[in-house]
Amino acid sequence: MKKLLSLMLVLTIVLALPLVGLADTVEVTEPITITLVHSRSSGVHLDEMNRVVEEFNKTNDKGITVIAEYGGGNTEIYSRVAIDSQTGENCQIALLGFTTVGTLAAAGMLADMLPYAERDGFDLANLLECFNRGLYYGDALVALPYIRPDSIVYYNKDIWAKAGYDTIPGDIETFTEACKKIYAEQGIPGWRAGVATDFVIGAFIKSIDGAGLVAPDGMSPISLDDGALQEVLTWWNTGAQEGWIEKFTVTDDGTNRLNNFYNGQLACITDSCGSMSTILKNAAEKGLNVGFAPIPGFRGKACSSTGGSNMVIVSKNNTDQQIAASWEFLKFLLSDSQQIINSQATGYVPVTYSAGATKEMADFWAENPSYKYAYDVLEFAIEGYASPFLAAWQGEVTKVWNYVILDQSMTVEEGIAYLNAQKDVVFDPDIL
Repeated sequence: MKKLLSLMLVLTIVLALPLVGLADTVEVTEPITITLVHSRSSGVHLDEMNRVVEEFNKTNDKGITVIAEYGGGNTEIYSRVAIDSQTGENCQIALLGFTTVGTLAAAGMLADMLPYAERDGFDLANLLECFNRGLYYGDALVALPYIRPDSIVYYNKDIWAKAGYDTIPGDIETFTEACKKIYAEQGIPGWRAGVATDFVIGAFIKSIDGAGLVAPDGMSPISLDDGALQEVLTWWNTGAQEGWIEKFTVTDDGTNRLNNFYNGQLACITDSCGSMSTILKNAAEKGLNVGFAPIPGFRGKACSSTGGSNMVIVSKNNTDQQIAASWEFLKFLLSDSQQIINSQATGYVPVTYSAGATKEMADFWAENPSYKYAYDVLEFAIEGYASPFLAAWQGEVTKVWNYVILDQSMTVEEGIAYLNAQKDVVFDPDIL
């Protein structure tokens, strides 16, 4: 799969077409069927995807029928869209991991929805500001947020109280001291991230430089050049080797980390707010007293990472009518009523200010304050910039975390040297 992803990255960039604009928007004039490929595989997430598609199909007055197909994880969907576009059999809508939006946009495969939004008075300022950076490629609106969580810290209140803390410190220096104290006095690692460490890395880096892994124009690895990435890697590696950070593993799907937390063998973990209902349920069964906090950040400020997926309209090989029908469906997804249902059913945050301001959400949050906390943590979250190189660069950064922290085949300095050698390969403007 990694080889396939690399191949498709090259194909989509080499075969790049101009981004499809929609200066002359059209209305849906006849019954039409469009296909949505998504990543919501099972349980309440699949149920919610099927529900909203069924409701749209029954209630829209334009004769639009959406067929929803499960397409695997974010990598599989990205690869499918890239491959199918070469055969002319691609879908119209994809639920796409936000890190690969820039790659497909640079290849001219995504529709610019801005003219449609302007035509219909769709209030883009109503979208939560923290997601804005990843929705645009240049001046084109190429994505809309949909299933978007943030990452928070789940902590064992009893372990932290025993160490003298009422909550998780928001700055990395105090958090480090606390983790060291817990490890020294209780023999328990203070913290562990999940397998997808790249999102937590991004949160830490943004607390330092405000940008993240890539520069605002998407054309360079700003965090490597300004030293932020090395600072985070040094901190993480020190904690892992000294024991007050529990090492992540490449093969663990999260089970070991969560079991260690549930069994009182980890003081806190970072995880998605989308996992909140499951974590709370399992923790309650173990009698665990769980608290929540933003991720401790560098430079004295807490942070968070955004995750999840955006909806995009695939323009390549699709007609104006198919694109127009796709826009109608995405507007429906972003309506207050649908955002409320999706958030309450799954734990994903409502992605519009208006949905978050409704009485329905206020009443739900009053009964489920932990879900409101996840929404409030978005105050600390900043999306990374869209870039055609982001997914590939994240892959290289994750490799270095594995080399340095897991198998210790590299020092921190060697890991940074490796990334400096790779940056001109990844961020090559000549292939655009």
